[in-house]
Amino acid sequence: MLDRLRTAPLLTSLALVAIYFVIFIVPGIFSEKSYGRGRGLETATDATGQLPLETALLLSIVAVIALLGWWRATRIVTPLNPGGLKFLVPPLLLSFAIAGLALIVIASGEAVTINHHTLLLLFVMTLFVGIFEELLFRGCVFHGLERWRGPITAVFVSAALFGAMHYVNWVNGQPLPDTNAQVIHAAGGGILYAAIMLRTGSIWPAILLHGFWDSAIFLFGFLDTKTAAPATPSDNAGGPSILAGLIKYGDAVYGLFVLWCWWRWKKKLGAE
Repeated sequence: MLDRLRTAPLLTSLALVAIYFVIFIVPGIFSEKSYGRGRGLETATDATGQLPLETALLLSIVAVIALLGWWRATRIVTPLNPGGLKFLVPPLLLSFAIAGLALIVIASGEAVTINHHTLLLLFVMTLFVGIFEELLFRGCVFHGLERWRGPITAVFVSAALFGAMHYVNWVNGQPLPDTNAQVIHAAGGGILYAAIMLRTGSIWPAILLHGFWDSAIFLFGFLDTKTAAPATPSDNAGGPSILAGLIKYGDAVYGLFVLWCWWRWKKKLGAE
């Protein structure tokens, strides 16, 4: 059975996505707030309450990769290309700037009041989300698509699937306009994370970037509320500010740039 799953990575990875999609929508599908009639996570406590689920999801995808023996296929144990690490600098600096701004405002007590323990749990939760999503989409799904049609196809199709997966938030209550914007934002992020993975040769830089970015955006979502209710990235990305524009479109634009740099790098290596 495991041999069949290993030799059909595309079908296996798509089946994994379908299984996780069902897991995500079951809790909210019959709720009175489902299908855009709620607000999603409404308080910091709601968010940190997701930590046990996120931990279980992370452990489950690691177990799947271990059973399939996909450590190298998902680029978990592949050698790191240090020359590609420079591409992490701009998005990491932006992440730190956004997180720093959010923490300064939160610490002032003018927007929300969140204790240090809750902040730590929020960071751990978003980090676990980032690791799980990278192992699933840039790990398993990317591997299946790459074997099927090559890395370029894998970048865009895995990014599209990653974005579409966020419609589970609409099923669980988030308004559809917010979810549509979040789907677009996530798809752009998928392009960036995949490009970073290709250029560095390892999934770990993408995991690092994804985890810090999610933490920063989640904290940024607290700035427009006085009830400690996290907004989605799209909530704040609807404004006219430069920062909002970077949050909404920066991932896709920079991701395409990194992908182009990777393509040129590979072409140069092939010519040598």
